This record gives sequence, structure tokens and C-alpha cells, in this order.
Amino acid sequence: QQQHIDRSRSNGTNGAAASAATAAAATAALSEEDDILARAQHLLDHSHSTHSTATAAAAAASRSAVTTLAPPRQQALRLRSAGYLLPHPSKRATGGEDAFFVTGVGYGCVGIADGVGSWADEGIDAAAYAKGLMHAAADICESSSGSESSQDVLTYAQACTDAPGSCTALVARLQPNRVLDVCVVGDTGLRVIRENRVVFETEVQEHAFNLPFQLACPDIIPEADTPETALSYATTLQPGDIVVAGSDGLFDNMWDQQLANIVTRSMRYLPPSSSSWDVDVAAELAQRIAESAAANAVNAEYKSPWAVEVAERAPESLPLLAHIFGPRGGKLDDIGVVVSLVV
Repeated sequence: QQQHIDRSRSNGTNGAAASAATAAAATAALSEEDDILARAQHLLDHSHSTHSTATAAAAAASRSAVTTLAPPRQQALRLRSAGYLLPHPSKRATGGEDAFFVTGVGYGCVGIADGVGSWADEGIDAAAYAKGLMHAAADICESSSGSESSQDVLTYAQACTDAPGSCTALVARLQPNRVLDVCVVGDTGLRVIRENRVVFETEVQEHAFNLPFQLACPDIIPEADTPETALSYATTLQPGDIVVAGSDGLFDNMWDQQLANIVTRSMRYLPPSSSSWDVDVAAELAQRIAESAAANAVNAEYKSPWAVEVAERAPESLPLLAHIFGPRGGKLDDIGVVVSLVV
């Protein structure tokens, strides 16, 4: 019995030892498992942290790229310009009273002026002031930095011109941002033609019907108009546009759509490019436009812009037949045209 008891105690001791060993092993296993789980969680957290950092870095880089990416720079445009003067039939010997200038300095600048013919009745050369004004305007355009506006150009030209007489005038200067800066005094005008239609036009500036604003030397005519009261415009050009500036002899004898049609027909076989669009092409087109306007001026059946305007604003001056059959006929005048090809 004692041996059994001792054997039982021994077995119990051995069983307790086995249980303790088993418990220790289980504890060790759990500890190892916890350690493994902890290491796995650490790796997972590190992975998430790395992924988040990489994602944040990528997002920051993307934002930086969007912020710093500049739009493609537009290439500057230039004017290839030429002019043509067609005097009134009775003034062919003297060359008429219109004047113009063109220059390729900078991005291009043009001007046109129309001397007021009534000065001839006082023995004054009606062309002198217009020619002097255009000469002075060309001088500042060709000798300056190009920062002056078209209004500045006309202001300088008026200050430099001391001939007697007066004129209407227009200056248009292309800026590096493709904007055409235009200043108009009186009834000279400008049109921009694009895809067979006029997309921009200037207005007439006048004190009364057939009495346009006029520039003159203030020392001779203190009440003369100045560029400070001129009409100023800014219009954006596109490659392939054609700019037509002219005296009232052009626009009194040609509707805008007729002008656009002539331009489109003349240029249809000459696609716009810097190589094919040169000053010779501009000169030929200016001549064609002027001659077409002159043909309208002597056509008694042509319903001209001038005839329509007279009927609307001065009907008492029309002959009886005009009241019956409607306004007809053009207006004989000097015709000055400046064409600029935009390349």
C-alpha cells in the first residue's frame, strides 16, 4: 500500500511535472505566436506607412507637375504689308490727297491718312498734312522700341507735323501677344477678314454727317481734333487673317462682304504661309481692291454704301429719281488701300 501510495505520488509528481511542462510549452508557443503576430503587424504597418508615404509623394509630385507645367507658348505673328493709292480721276496729275506708310519693324505697323480736299479751295496743298503725318508716324515706328501704342504714334506724328491742312487718319500696330492695336480719327477704316467674312470692323468718327474728326497742327488750327479723342480698338489676330485698312473712298464704294469676297477669291490658290505670303502678294491684293472700288464709284447703277447713307441721313439732297427708284451710284474720291497679311 505504501509502495502504491509512493508510486501514486511519484506518478502524481510526474503528472504534475508533465502538466507543468505542457503548460510551459503552451505558454512558449503562445508567446512565439504573439511574437510572430506582432512582427507581422509591424511589417503590415510599415508596409501601409511606406505605401501611404509613396502615395502622398506621388500625389505631391503630381500636384507639383500640374502647378509648374506651363502652357505651350504661342508663336508671335507678323504683318506683311503693302499699300496702293488710286487718286480721284481729276487729281491723277497730282497723285491725290491720300497717304500711307507700312513698316515691318517689330511685328508690323501700318497707317493711312486722307487729306481734306476742301483746303485746295484756299490755295493749300490738301495732301501735304496727310503726307507729313504719315512720314512722322513711320519715323517713330521704325526708330523706337516698339512699346508705343497706336495712339502714341498718332500723338507724336501730330506734334511733329506743322504743314497747313488737315486729315483723317488711322494707325494699326501688331503687338507680340497677337493683338492688333488700332487708333482711328475720322472716317478712315479697317477690317479683319477671316474665312470669307469680316470678323472685325472700325466705326466712323464724325461731328456731323460728312464732317469727320480731323487731325491738324494745333498751332495753326487750335480747334483741331487730337488722338486723345480718337477711337481705340484691340482685336486678336490669327494666322491667315487679312487686314485691310482704307480711306473713305474704299468703304464708301464697297460693302464689307464684297471686300471679303474679293480677298477670298484672290487668295484661294495661295494658302497662308510665311514663305508664300509676302509684300508682293499684299501689294497685288491692295491694287485689286482699290480698282474694284474705283469701278463701283463710276457705276451709276451700283447701290453703294455711300448712296444708301445719303438716302438715310440727307434725303433732301437726293434727286427725284433716287426717291422713286432708290439710291444708286458710287462716290468719286481718292481711294487708298493698305493690305496686311498675317503670318
